[in-house]
Amino acid sequence: MKKNLYIPPTKRIKGLHIQCDLCGTTVSKNCAKTNKPLNTCINGDRQHYVAIIHVPGTKNDRKLKQLDTRDLDQAITETLAFKKLVKDGTHREESEFSGDTLKETRPVLFIDALAKYIDSLHGVGIPDYKAKLRSKKYLKDLVASYEFLSKCLTDKGINLSKFTITNFLTNEIVNLLYKALNSAPSGDFTYNKRLDCFQRFEIWLNRELGYPLQNLFNGVERRTVYFTSLSISKDEWARLLMQITPENGVKPVYNYVRRNRENYYKSWLIDGLQLALFTGARREEIVNLKFNDIIEEDGVPSYILIENLKVNRRKGLTGSSKQYIPYPISSEHEIFLNSLGYEKFKNTSNYLLAPEIIDNRLRMCDGLTKGFNHYYSQLNTGRKLTFKCLRKTNITALHLQKSDNIKPIHHSGREVEEKHYLDKQVMARNKNGFNIFPEENKKSKGNK
Repeated sequence: MKKNLYIPPTKRIKGLHIQCDLCGTTVSKNCAKTNKPLNTCINGDRQHYVAIIHVPGTKNDRKLKQLDTRDLDQAITETLAFKKLVKDGTHREESEFSGDTLKETRPVLFIDALAKYIDSLHGVGIPDYKAKLRSKKYLKDLVASYEFLSKCLTDKGINLSKFTITNFLTNEIVNLLYKALNSAPSGDFTYNKRLDCFQRFEIWLNRELGYPLQNLFNGVERRTVYFTSLSISKDEWARLLMQITPENGVKPVYNYVRRNRENYYKSWLIDGLQLALFTGARREEIVNLKFNDIIEEDGVPSYILIENLKVNRRKGLTGSSKQYIPYPISSEHEIFLNSLGYEKFKNTSNYLLAPEIIDNRLRMCDGLTKGFNHYYSQLNTGRKLTFKCLRKTNITALHLQKSDNIKPIHHSGREVEEKHYLDKQVMARNKNGFNIFPEENKKSKGNK
């Protein structure tokens, strides 16, 4: 096993980096995959020095050169020489781009192209008008798929430092990845998601770098995914709220070194779950709700404006162009808002949930999901419900009092809500009146 590469602070120069073939990106102090110190990594043989130099006169264009040496001093010398060539405009790379007056360079190695693509997903190295706002979780899932891709190749003995894009865009590689996906211990949804990620990478190679589009991954059949839209029942909800105490929040956590204790209880957890139930909003939307998002009509709370973060990020909407969901406030919801101090804080920028927390509020998202999962598992219902069931419960209850020609509130089309969110068993009861928990197993005398 080769020794891990390291650049001490006294020898760091601009443009010289360590790149890991396994992680598919540059690394410095910590491993990009495990976040552990780089000197503990067991994959030192997959690390190499790379020179990344900005092209003068451009905003984000860069030239990359993988260095063959593992000697730091030699790598510094080669980086400085490469930097001079780029700055002088005398550096040339092989290119297959055609044009009347302009030829651009593109990565030839698979690992360089993948690193450039991942950078573009993070908004690095691309024009501002092409950059999209993506959540950290979304980016983390994407990077995990491409780490899986790189690992599949290296596990088959492929040397990524010599593996080209032309080598990658073959039916043999697609078949290799197909077999790896089928043998991986993951579900149908993850299987499809990874294939979609590979396909988007192939499309990007064609659109941005000019490689021929063969639609290799489009030809791999996706698995059928069956969605379960289970909502939480009124009895389960009541029991869940009673279960949320500091004492019940403690859970032993075992690792190879010692036994730890993790406490999932948060003083704001019950309020957060109720906000999720009464609004049907997503986690991040919930933690960002403020009192001035509540709109009154005739002095009475009428609806609450919830920013549609998913749509705004996908379309790059900012400022006045952002989309908001006006969600009706039911009598149950109004009582709950008053318990949060609505009369005192209305029209203020105070957060609805845990206003005392100002910094790092996104950490509360994990507190909501993990807290729900922990406490619900203690009910021993035999059902596997997650935090998302609160959104499904809300949407199902809302549909019970809507006619078929009313446009859905949370999504652009009814088909999305029917496929992913509506609890078919509850809908079958088809009761009128908008309450989160419709009366169950009751029929009017006229129907007997």
